[in-house]
Amino acid sequence: NVDVTERGLKGMLRVCQRDDFEAPATAKFCKETLGIGTIFLVNDQQAFGAGQCEAFEAAAKELGLEVVANEGIVFSAVVNQIAAADPDAVYYGGNYPEGSLLLKQIRDKGITSIYVGSSGVDTAELVNIAGKENAAGAYYISSSPAFDSSEKLQSWVDAYQQKSGLTADGYAIYFYEAATVALEALSDAIDAAGGKPTRTQVVEAMGNVEADGITGSFQFDEKGDNINAKAYAYEIVNGYPGKMVGELSGK
Repeated sequence: NVDVTERGLKGMLRVCQRDDFEAPATAKFCKETLGIGTIFLVNDQQAFGAGQCEAFEAAAKELGLEVVANEGIVFSAVVNQIAAADPDAVYYGGNYPEGSLLLKQIRDKGITSIYVGSSGVDTAELVNIAGKENAAGAYYISSSPAFDSSEKLQSWVDAYQQKSGLTADGYAIYFYEAATVALEALSDAIDAAGGKPTRTQVVEAMGNVEADGITGSFQFDEKGDNINAKAYAYEIVNGYPGKMVGELSGK
């Protein structure tokens, strides 16, 4: 949500992309890459998902992409509304528990509209909850490039799975990236203080930190947003992770 870093709070950094980049760029992807003409927006009724759908809708209007509705997720009701509207696509803004169940329910009802999920559904649970057959052909947005896009990222993914027994996903990767940035800032503060730093010194170091992570480099503007943040679109072909089909672009 954009408000996280718009409050002028020191010591607040965002390692991933902002909603006001991701959502408009996703609308552009839907219109220009997927050729979608009509789309039904569903949000999780929380700041994250509602903010994404609001930004998506504003961008869609500029692009000539028709938004037939923007509804909060009340499952049986919204699934019936989607069926009645028969849109080219359904966009879900929010996190994976509700987004995965939404995908399952629309497919179980026979709705064939393209499903596009925000970065909140970037997890293997999307497939586990919706079912592999239901999830096939769905799209989702991720903060992470393809795992095999670099040896460094692929090595981390392999090590994570070996140690945890879990499939790496966008959540795991960016929790790790956040920890990398935080530890780099703490290290910088220790070096500057010549020993144990004060809280003020740590916060000051966070404002100037630069770090190299497993997905790329991290630098932050005066608000605390990562100026190198990117987002990517994936299609689920044979389970999770999906196949990367493009890097999102926008204003």
